[in-house]
Amino acid sequence: MAMPIRDYPRRTIMNYNKGVGISIESSGHAHDTNKGTWGVTLIELLVVMAVVVVIAGATSLFLFGLRGSQDLDNDGKQIVAVLRDAQQRSITQENIVQGSNERWGVHFMNPLSSQIGYYEVFRGTVYPGVIVYRRNLHTSIGYLNIPSGSSKDVFFDVLSGVATPSTIHIGTLQSIKVITINNNGTITIQ
Repeated sequence: MAMPIRDYPRRTIMNYNKGVGISIESSGHAHDTNKGTWGVTLIELLVVMAVVVVIAGATSLFLFGLRGSQDLDNDGKQIVAVLRDAQQRSITQENIVQGSNERWGVHFMNPLSSQIGYYEVFRGTVYPGVIVYRRNLHTSIGYLNIPSGSSKDVFFDVLSGVATPSTIHIGTLQSIKVITINNNGTITIQ
């Protein structure tokens, strides 16, 4: 004799086509075992948030490093262009009064730590003379071989464009560029 359905012990029947679990209660009524199981626990949410924070942090560090590298390249090229401009002005004697001993030069200033470094093109026998223009370094770039609160001047001789050999080191925490002015007037960057 067959037992009535309500006398069977509780069993779970899986519908494999739909992945739905059904439990037959001792009362004989079907009950969906998946009902009410949707949701996210606090632990799962915290794990996902931690992964997102780690990925965002790594991405921002990469982007800031890339930006600093581009700023360093741009500042290095700009300084070389400014040095060559002052050298060319000295060779052509632009705005230099005959017999005055004036020369063209570039003044590099590394102010106190809270301020941005800069450089200026000037004409005269000494700095400041006549300042023609000024350029600031990017905020992430600094002078490495000029002490804080100090400056350095590079003068170019009239007609020859020769300067006293000098180097300017600029950089970030990760990389350095060295601008070299040779005694023959050649300006290079590495």
